[in-house]
Amino acid sequence: MYATNADLGFPSRAARTTRTDLEEWIHDARVYVAIREGALAGMLRYREAGKKGDPEFGRFAVPPQARGEGIGSALLDQVASSGYRARGGRRADSAADVRRPPVSAGSLPPTRLPENAGVTARGCSVRRVTHGEAAVIGRPCLSAGTRSFEMSSVFAPTVGFTTVRYQETRMSDDPDSHEFATNSIHAGQESDPTTRARAPPIYQTTSYEFEDTDHAAALFGLEETGNIYSRIMNPTNAMLEERIATLEGGVGALATASGMAAFDLATFILADVGDNIVSASSLYGGTYTYLTHTVAKRGIETTFVDTLDYDAYAEAIDDDTAFVHLETIGNPALVTPDIERIADIAHDHDVPLFVDNTFATPHLCRPLEHGADLVWNSTTKWIHGAGTTVGGILVDGGSFPWDEGDYPEISEPNPAYHGVNFYETFGDMAFSVVARTRGLRDLGNQQSPFDAWTTLQKLESLPLRMEKHCENAMAVAEFLEGHEQVSWVNYPGLESHETHEEASKYLEGGYGGMITFGLEGGYDAAETVCNEVELFSLLANVGDAKSLIIHPASTTHQQLTEEEKLASGTTDDLVRLSVGIEDVDDIIADLEQALESA
Repeated sequence: MYATNADLGFPSRAARTTRTDLEEWIHDARVYVAIREGALAGMLRYREAGKKGDPEFGRFAVPPQARGEGIGSALLDQVASSGYRARGGRRADSAADVRRPPVSAGSLPPTRLPENAGVTARGCSVRRVTHGEAAVIGRPCLSAGTRSFEMSSVFAPTVGFTTVRYQETRMSDDPDSHEFATNSIHAGQESDPTTRARAPPIYQTTSYEFEDTDHAAALFGLEETGNIYSRIMNPTNAMLEERIATLEGGVGALATASGMAAFDLATFILADVGDNIVSASSLYGGTYTYLTHTVAKRGIETTFVDTLDYDAYAEAIDDDTAFVHLETIGNPALVTPDIERIADIAHDHDVPLFVDNTFATPHLCRPLEHGADLVWNSTTKWIHGAGTTVGGILVDGGSFPWDEGDYPEISEPNPAYHGVNFYETFGDMAFSVVARTRGLRDLGNQQSPFDAWTTLQKLESLPLRMEKHCENAMAVAEFLEGHEQVSWVNYPGLESHETHEEASKYLEGGYGGMITFGLEGGYDAAETVCNEVELFSLLANVGDAKSLIIHPASTTHQQLTEEEKLASGTTDDLVRLSVGIEDVDDIIADLEQALESA
């Protein structure tokens, strides 16, 4: 039978403490064992979650100060133990001979497990109490970057088994102790627990076997974290999600089929019929069309404001506003708004700030550190960087108080999930859980495991590639600024750019790989340059290792009215460059010969 938290004397999910407290508990490296009333001795068996083979055993005696307290807890190092048996039946009398978790010494055992040991966002939980049969051990925990164990203990004189899941995070694996480049390679993935393969595997499967009907019921009831169906969760996708969540500084992430799928996923959760969205006007053309036409079919209106007119944001927000949206580097004008100022405006109205970080990537900017609540990226662009894989990512900052706004999907009993209140149940992970269990489950806009796997490969080189993109783009911008046929240049790194000051504040390590410029010859000259380049590729994508060029007025922003084009900064003479990582002299030479033809 399952024992609830209340049955065991542990707090409910709603009473658990913050993620920070959880991490402090994990990093303290203490291992807590549930002690049943009257227990004097017992046997502990444990193994790393996901591993097969014989578990390790340790018999122990319960110290006097931990007895008679009801269902309490004791530190493992406070339990006198002997007769350890390692895998394969080998007997070992020294803890050094057994792969048991490290513990802290010299602490008196508490009378209860820490509050956040009951049920947590990371999946640490007292899972079940069974009688008359062995408790299940070895279930994988989906918290990438940690080592996860389950311990089964049988106590005398009371006959029964108690299973306690705990996590141990080795400090060397703590993402907070690593720099960005290290996390872009390591976060979210360890060697495969079964094969010890170091590279991330592709879990190309639709579904996952349950251990028994109780396990299945716990997963479907959201009592336990685990894989059910790859439309909702997949281990390969989970590695990508954990890695980008770490890079962005979020509490969770969801990998989607495209960047627009990530944006739509958030809109599906946050906005309903009669709501509205307030958005900066400097936007990718696809986003602009989505906001003006697609969501309108759902009864959701969008108010566009001048990206740099901060009073306009406050004036546009009303009681029906679902969220405020902007781009870190607005497309195509490449303006960088004052993110913190807009975040304050949104929060004053109990509305979250949702930021498209595609053009900056988390390498240059982490909007969550500047007040944003949600972030999305088209991983198709710089995060992948090879032009082979379409994908998106939605990152939850875990910071917004959803119960203070009008977000019934999150902070009210949800009829689509047997009345669960996600915010009360999951706290700072509420949005992530709703987006997964309501959004991905019902919309089916998840990323394929193969696409997630290819993105993981390319993500490892993101810091190196972004440095080169930024270096090349600055050189190209300076070249264009001095060319007689070029009437203007937009690049955040140029002091002449209208938001150079804001870009210098929010972008670290460079100003991105995008440039827009205008030609004296107008529309015709812009088309000529696009047609005459040889090294550049004329296509609609950006963020490729290869240099790309396009004329937005006739392509990406073609569907906009003349007024909408002007509002977004798309003029007839505008040419957009996505500067690649080729030798910069070759890039400039190609542009120079194309400009001569114009």
